[in-house]
Amino acid sequence: IMITVWFTMERLAPAPIVPLKTQVKALRNKKMLAIHLATLFVLAGHLTLYAYFTPFLQETLGLNTTMVTIIYGIFGLAAVAGGGLGGAVSDKWNPSSSVITMIALFFVSMIAMPFGVHLPFIVFLLLMIMWSALSWAVSPAQSNLIIHSARDTSDILISTNAAISHVGIAIGSYVGGIVVNQYSVIYNGWVGSIFVLLGLFCSLYAVTRTESTADTLHSK
Repeated sequence: IMITVWFTMERLAPAPIVPLKTQVKALRNKKMLAIHLATLFVLAGHLTLYAYFTPFLQETLGLNTTMVTIIYGIFGLAAVAGGGLGGAVSDKWNPSSSVITMIALFFVSMIAMPFGVHLPFIVFLLLMIMWSALSWAVSPAQSNLIIHSARDTSDILISTNAAISHVGIAIGSYVGGIVVNQYSVIYNGWVGSIFVLLGLFCSLYAVTRTESTADTLHSK
């Protein structure tokens, strides 16, 4: 990857240093806060199930270790493809529309996963591929939305958005563990979908805001 980047990407001048005060002001923008919260909730929802996907497969479908490994391989390929698809779609569509559509479809796939274990295995596999692809498709769409909403500070905001995604990962893994220990792993998909729904509401709020980070940065 490093060699490919070296030979294929154009040389860019280093980005100017952004003072910490400016970064904090950018994060105070309601639109950006909503986008960041959407990222947090979507990742939390995803990890509520994904962090415990092995026991989910074993308990609901009775899969052995070999089959679980194959499933993870398929999941990984679908995720990488979804990341590329998410980037292409967010470039072609309106950034707001692409984010809302992807998170809404991701929400549907999360709800459907526990039901999918009762369907023919090939149907479950297709549903899992959809869930996997969308889990990675949201991120480039979110980044594109940030770029279009805050061109002057997009590099900083994309970094903070990536950082908060790890907070979502931690929250989802923690909540998923509680569900597994106190109830059943079959419920992880439904609990996770609640987080994703919160993320969808945050995204809807964000795309309906008209203020830009420039307004926030220059406000007194």
